[in-house]
Amino acid sequence: MFVQEHYNPGAQQTILSWLGGLPSPPSSARESSASPQKRTQGDSPSMSRSPKKRKTNPPTAPSDALSEYSLPTPSDRVRASSPPRELREIYKYAQPPIRFLTTPDEHTPKTVLELYKNLQEASSAAAIPAIFKARIHETYPYQSIPSSAFVPTEQTLQSSEVESTWKLAASLLSKARQAFEGNEPEGSWIRLASEVLDGVFEGSELKLLRTMDVQYSDINSATLLPTVNDIAIPVKKADLAVAIHSAKPAASMIYESIRKQNPAMKLSQMQDASVSRMALPICVEVGEPGKSYNEASIQLGVWCCAGLLKLHELRLQQGEIDTEETVPLIGMTAIGLDWKSHVAYKLPDDGAVVSHFHFHTLYEVEKSSADLPGVVKVILGPVSIGGYEDIHNFFVLNSVFKIIAKWAEQDYWTHFRGIFGV
Repeated sequence: MFVQEHYNPGAQQTILSWLGGLPSPPSSARESSASPQKRTQGDSPSMSRSPKKRKTNPPTAPSDALSEYSLPTPSDRVRASSPPRELREIYKYAQPPIRFLTTPDEHTPKTVLELYKNLQEASSAAAIPAIFKARIHETYPYQSIPSSAFVPTEQTLQSSEVESTWKLAASLLSKARQAFEGNEPEGSWIRLASEVLDGVFEGSELKLLRTMDVQYSDINSATLLPTVNDIAIPVKKADLAVAIHSAKPAASMIYESIRKQNPAMKLSQMQDASVSRMALPICVEVGEPGKSYNEASIQLGVWCCAGLLKLHELRLQQGEIDTEETVPLIGMTAIGLDWKSHVAYKLPDDGAVVSHFHFHTLYEVEKSSADLPGVVKVILGPVSIGGYEDIHNFFVLNSVFKIIAKWAEQDYWTHFRGIFGV
């Protein structure tokens, strides 16, 4: 779904052509065949002439049957332009710019660096509690799990937690295998992603998080989108968002206090009425196997950019401008069996810091955000964080999600509440 705004039609058509410029699959060429010649009633069996033979169609060669799907020969191959690669290049110079980096550097804020390292360590460390070792060898005898993947179960695991984790793992792996082998569409993978996220978050310390389907919700303001020549770039957005959910008792009182200050205030970048009034620290872009990672990274990049700009807008409105604004967001891709994580943040000290002004209307706040084109947004990643390939990868994913849940419920939520002084 694209953001529907009234933009310059010519410029918008040019941008849309990048997204829709891939060639369509060739249509099948079906040839009609003549009906076999039939014997007439006048043909007598006693006649001396040989009976006419029934005409039959020649067997279809395998190559003819598969011609619609055949791969191009080397002479047919051309290096076609890639709309996702084109857009990633354009976003480098949009307003605000979005940069995709693979490693931290000297400009990476300390808070971002700490979170990024935690994600890396969780994705590479032993992740399977040893208490599951016997079950795994019995249930998955043909999966090769190195002994280094198991961690001693020194931590006190409640029996209920052990059972719920094992039930979630077995269910997810079974459904993922069916989706993969059955070539199921993206909707099946979105349901899988939502199930695994909520399954892990239910065991978090504060239990504040819930996954929301936002694939049909627009960004609620064009001022939160990157622009080129003052034209907002329309693009598909993330499929899922993880919210500090208002139905959770520990969060409902905070939201109640904020809404009393301004009942019409939107707390997130999404248009949907319910999702727009909750804090959204995390997004997930989901795809069936074979989806372009570049395309998925653009979608989560735009979502995170809008989220960072929304946080900046809220600070402006409350007159609470952090001089660094280093609180990040997390964006993840779940393409087929594989998950990857990214940390999105604003570069510090880039000339975009604003003094403590107080604004009286939403228009003034949005205009002030739009007047700060130099706020460079960085998407740092990817970090491979496991997935559904086997039981080991599931437990890696489970371990990383616990790190993410702790960060969202403590660091992010504390920062978000601080904007409103609640």
